[in-house]
Amino acid sequence: MKIKNKLTLAIMSLLLLVSCNDTSSLISTEPSISESTSEVEEIPNYELVDRSDRYIDSDNYRNFYHIFVHSFADSNGDGIGDLKGISDKLDYLRRADDPYGYDSLGINGIYLSPIQEAASYHGYDIIDYESINPNFGNMTDFDNLVAGCHQRGIKIILDLVLNHTSTLNEYFIKAVQALTTDFDKDSFDENGRPTAELVERHPEVDYFRFINKNYNFTYSGYSNRLYNVTGDWNFEGFSSGMPDWNLENETVRALHKEYMEFWLKRGVDGFRLDAVQSFYGENKIDLAKNYEYIDYINDVTKQANPKAYIVAEGPWSMVGCKSYIQNTAIDSYFNFDTGYLSLARYNGGYINGLRYDSLHLNNIQEFLALSGIERKLNDQHIDAYFNSNHDIGRITNQFGFKGNLYLPQLKFHIALQNMFEGNYFLYYGDEIGLMGVKDGDDDRPCRSPFLWGDNYTTTELKAGINDRTQLYFEPENVQKDDPNSLLNFVSHVFRVKDYHPSIARGQTSLAYTDEENKIIVLDKTYEADKTYLVINFGTEAKEMTMDKISATGEITNCLTTNGKYAKVEGGNLTIPALSITVIE
Repeated sequence: MKIKNKLTLAIMSLLLLVSCNDTSSLISTEPSISESTSEVEEIPNYELVDRSDRYIDSDNYRNFYHIFVHSFADSNGDGIGDLKGISDKLDYLRRADDPYGYDSLGINGIYLSPIQEAASYHGYDIIDYESINPNFGNMTDFDNLVAGCHQRGIKIILDLVLNHTSTLNEYFIKAVQALTTDFDKDSFDENGRPTAELVERHPEVDYFRFINKNYNFTYSGYSNRLYNVTGDWNFEGFSSGMPDWNLENETVRALHKEYMEFWLKRGVDGFRLDAVQSFYGENKIDLAKNYEYIDYINDVTKQANPKAYIVAEGPWSMVGCKSYIQNTAIDSYFNFDTGYLSLARYNGGYINGLRYDSLHLNNIQEFLALSGIERKLNDQHIDAYFNSNHDIGRITNQFGFKGNLYLPQLKFHIALQNMFEGNYFLYYGDEIGLMGVKDGDDDRPCRSPFLWGDNYTTTELKAGINDRTQLYFEPENVQKDDPNSLLNFVSHVFRVKDYHPSIARGQTSLAYTDEENKIIVLDKTYEADKTYLVINFGTEAKEMTMDKISATGEITNCLTTNGKYAKVEGGNLTIPALSITVIE
């Protein structure tokens, strides 16, 4: 048995800490779990074995960390997060001298929300596509961040916003000037668009979708709505400050190609595509155009970097994503059905059952059925999951409210979702319990400052509705020393995934169920590797005989939510409450 000395010392130190500092007063659960969360068993030998030689770093299966730069880490004390702040905190995410995540969160991918110069706090109204937002630093800071990520084996992808730009974009300003100064009653054609003659004199007016308001316009569904820009001219736009690009214009396509290649040459490892449904609209006639432009982005990206990864914000349901998955070549579409908002609305039996110890087999099977949908539709694709983001709010709000924190249940949910096939996207701060829900259409409460417990903590954009993070959770610098913390649990989840490539990459099948005892066993098969996940979704420890599954009986890991570990004695497997045991 090979023991990782550094890991052993770290775990033993944490055990000493927990014996001196009972953290149970921080947690109030309802209903209570029969096994105290403040009691920690001795770490079993199987948890101390170094299996880092199994780690795969050569493909696009990753645990991504989604960072809203403004609220993550402030390096210069101005209250705004910046790129240097991320670089300074990279060891928190994955240490350069600890590539297997023993002493860090253990992610191996970063997705950055827009970093370019923009007109708003959210950054999706980009002014200059080949720039850095001055609040975030400069291009040298970005290059240093990319180098630091690659030194640690972290891939970095950027938000790619090509459906729309800002009204402050230089080309849009030129177009508006032209429409204001060079216009007469014959300047628009039979479709209400600028005439070919006007476009020849001022090419920029065809970079966007202008429509003369005297034209009897029938809404096409191309974009969200129409806005007046000057005189008799309206534009189609995502919002009043975000005009849509005309993606049928070849110069616009060339500009977008230039933007993509600019960032890829700087070492970017791929993109997250924003608002792909709005490229040409959501109606059946234009879907083929949407597919074509998505594949255009894919072709440009993969020609520059064949190993690049692309994930899209597509339709907000897998039903809507189906045709996109089947008709485009990018790697992934986000599965919004796994986000907490969809789970709460459409699979409330799972969330409520988990919270209140009434989870049934059909609830958990319905949740597990969300795994691997994309790869089944297109075997070249990688499924992509998440719990939280700025559009839907944070998962923690489902498990911390009315004075109670359902911490074991929150841990179990995060662990279970990470057992899905594909890539997991962790929204910054979910690992320390950040809270925040939207205030109507205002998403600033969902962009809470990361709580470092030091001067890197940023100022709030807006106090969150029901934001009670600090009632339930300590900052990062306290949680890292608490073996029961949410932070250390999430790090453990990622390490288990590194040790067992079959979890994310393997085909999943159902091996065994026991509804009465709330046990379900999954078989994960990847190449010659077969792994069994024994899931206890109840709030009491259970036993089962090992002959129920075809395994050697060797436990390799246990994702415990309460400090108790799985063990095999006399052919019987004891499974802790709300836990996932890995057996080979």
